[in-house]
Amino acid sequence: MPLDILIKNVALSGVDGLRDLGIADGRFVAIEQGAATLRAALILDADGRMAVPGFVEPHIHLDKALISERAPVNVSGTLTEAIEILWEIKRNYTVEEIADRASRVLVRAIDNGISRLRTHVDVDPIGGTCPAEGLIRTRDGFAI
Repeated sequence: MPLDILIKNVALSGVDGLRDLGIADGRFVAIEQGAATLRAALILDADGRMAVPGFVEPHIHLDKALISERAPVNVSGTLTEAIEILWEIKRNYTVEEIADRASRVLVRAIDNGISRLRTHVDVDPIGGTCPAEGLIRTRDGFAI
């Protein structure tokens, strides 16, 4: 089976000895000891380093992700002005905008090995349910 990447000499938690990891089409397809017969477009040597699961982002506010794209400069540099700026943005949120920003962050996270996210969402008198609706749309767009 031709592989895209073969990572040789990888230490795995709870496994004695080193293994070779074969990757094809973005997925692990082989975990073998001494996979010298496997061919790959790219061969890397982990030299005994440990493979770990994807990274985890335990706390993010996807409804506010990339909000700085819309935020004017905080001229005074105060927390009070920062809150006022955020509230003005929240008053004018759209479901589509929130879903777009959140989706772009998820794509970046996935591209960089983040495998789990725990997001929080503001549902309040300022933004109403719009942030939750935007994240529901985002979730539905990433459903497999």
